[in-house]
Amino acid sequence: MNNESRYFQAVGHWASLLWQMLSGQLWNLFFNKNSISPRLSEIISLSVSRVNDCSNCSYLHSRTALESGLNENEINLLLNGDYGQLSQNELPAVLYAQHWAEQNGKVSRKARNTALEFYGENALKSIEISIKSVIFGNLCSNTVEEKRSGNSKISLLPYILSLPIAGVISFAGKIKDKNNE
Repeated sequence: MNNESRYFQAVGHWASLLWQMLSGQLWNLFFNKNSISPRLSEIISLSVSRVNDCSNCSYLHSRTALESGLNENEINLLLNGDYGQLSQNELPAVLYAQHWAEQNGKVSRKARNTALEFYGENALKSIEISIKSVIFGNLCSNTVEEKRSGNSKISLLPYILSLPIAGVISFAGKIKDKNNE
């Protein structure tokens, strides 16, 4: 699947997330005691950004991961696909997220059921929201970078639609840098 069709698939995921947010479902998930920790959310974000080879998102989530309690060594290991340092509670989520990203959301029923049994419905929904959000950010950022490189045949519409999201990602990374000085 090319980047452009992946982009529009991700837009569909994002529209679904937007509807969940507007209907209050996301609020309940993120503030539910069965939701995932900020640390796990960042571990997932780093892993998905690695799969999608998104340098801007990897950079931003590296900064946010530091704030969530990960150290630089843990972040570097995650960005290199080394999950040996993860806890028994974190590893299944990261492997599920990696599988999701590699398969463009077409996870096997067995993989989802295994994750569901391990985490429960609310935590798994939080994990999937994290995955979908990061994939959308990765695709927007990668679309802009690819179009700007001049080597891309991406049409103008995905590029124009991606600019605001990629700009927010870039700006957020710069703000985090400034706050860490």
